[in-house]
Amino acid sequence: MNSTKLKKDFPEIYEQFFSLSQKVASAPHSFLWTGDFSGFFGGITVLSKIPLRFYVGLEKISANKFEIEKSFPAYSSISEKFEEVYLESYLIDALENLFAETLKGYRIKFLSEVTLGKSLGSLGAISACFAKLICEKDTKIFPEAQKFVKKLQRGRTSSATAYAAVCESAYPVVFYSKGDRAWGKPLDKLIKLPSTSNWPIDFGLIYSGKLVEGAAVIASADEVKRVSEVREKVIEKLVGHAQPFWTDYLAMLDQVAYQNLAGVADLFEKGSREDALKFFFSTLNQYQNLLHFLEISLPSIDRIYSRVHQIASASENRVGSGAKITGVGKGGEVLFAVPFGQYRDKFNREFKLDYASWIDGPEQKGVLLEQDIAKNAISEFIKKGSLLVKIFGASESVRIARDISEVKADLILDCHDGKIYLKGRGVTSKDLPSQKAAIEILSKLFSQRGRKLKNSQLPAAYAKNRFDLQSKVTSKLEKLIPIKFEITGGMYDDYSLSLISTDATIAIASKI
Repeated sequence: MNSTKLKKDFPEIYEQFFSLSQKVASAPHSFLWTGDFSGFFGGITVLSKIPLRFYVGLEKISANKFEIEKSFPAYSSISEKFEEVYLESYLIDALENLFAETLKGYRIKFLSEVTLGKSLGSLGAISACFAKLICEKDTKIFPEAQKFVKKLQRGRTSSATAYAAVCESAYPVVFYSKGDRAWGKPLDKLIKLPSTSNWPIDFGLIYSGKLVEGAAVIASADEVKRVSEVREKVIEKLVGHAQPFWTDYLAMLDQVAYQNLAGVADLFEKGSREDALKFFFSTLNQYQNLLHFLEISLPSIDRIYSRVHQIASASENRVGSGAKITGVGKGGEVLFAVPFGQYRDKFNREFKLDYASWIDGPEQKGVLLEQDIAKNAISEFIKKGSLLVKIFGASESVRIARDISEVKADLILDCHDGKIYLKGRGVTSKDLPSQKAAIEILSKLFSQRGRKLKNSQLPAAYAKNRFDLQSKVTSKLEKLIPIKFEITGGMYDDYSLSLISTDATIAIASKI
């Protein structure tokens, strides 16, 4: 499954999301070839982006409010449709702490093409989206995303998935962290490679059937560390010394991760040579087998792992296959890699693939600004001729409507056609002599911070006589809806119009 197919199959999901969001950013999910566990303890991580995205939208609301939508649509590969999912309470708290002031005046909305909890870099993608929405300079996007992801992750943290989400390259991404030191580069910046990535293998993702609670898995690993240290003291009492298991264990995991990086480089430099394939598959299997010390596999993961190797065995193809979890374990996705083109039919028949390289393709792009209505950057999901609707009342918001009949408010100002609607019915010239002037005046008033206009800012017909303004516009509006104006200053010049209060909902609609 990929983003292009989902948008084609479920256009109404995207249209609804984009129609309510003034500004939208998206970033790709990712999986880890290696370093998914050891990377949390400092070391090398190798990742690849997949063409499935997370979207963060900002819906304009009242200037002094901040809201987070606690549920949102996410695509389920099990039901093959978008389902409503809920943010965990700790994430809501973390997002509020991060953005309550920075994004005051907005409601945060989400849409995901992957179910959260599959160990596919969702928090890194979310962090990259927020950085893109907030930062004006591209050079600041990763530092901000790195800061955000560390706040969103619980327990030990890694910025690898945030870097992958920001990075633009179809090649795997390499990320290293140790203490405060961190760096990342796409593989084609580490070694000289063609501009187009040509994989000599097939690979994909199979869901294990269980979602991951990453913080709990990391916490259980910390417990293994603690127990190993206790055992070392016991051994030291028995024989006078003890090897530091945890240090050696992490060093071995990290060594296999470096070997995997070398294997990835070999794939692109040597192609489908037998030695390159065999070595690369071996590094995946070694990493998975080492993780058994932490007891973070599951029977379902072991079954998938075993079946992958049965399908693509070394006795048949001379090089074997590779398989491992992607993420910290106890659920999520199982990554598999096999020789190019030989086993596609078997994998298509036997497994429900969440991602397959030969079907869904690579992901080149990193984080994107998908929509910014204020800058006239409109998503493809907003139909041509749609209306941009600004709603004022007890709360303020901005949304998109396909036509004027979709707009709900006490008073609707149609800026394109120059008409006003009162609770769905058209206002007549008897109700309001000059609808176009009233539309212009109200639109300008609501665009001003103090809701106040000087006479020089009014339409020419009402800029020289305050009584014409009052008799033909303000008093007529006050009879139609619960709204209160005040005109102060001179009689024929140097006067001002202020909007004092309104208990009505007023919508201003203009063509996009």
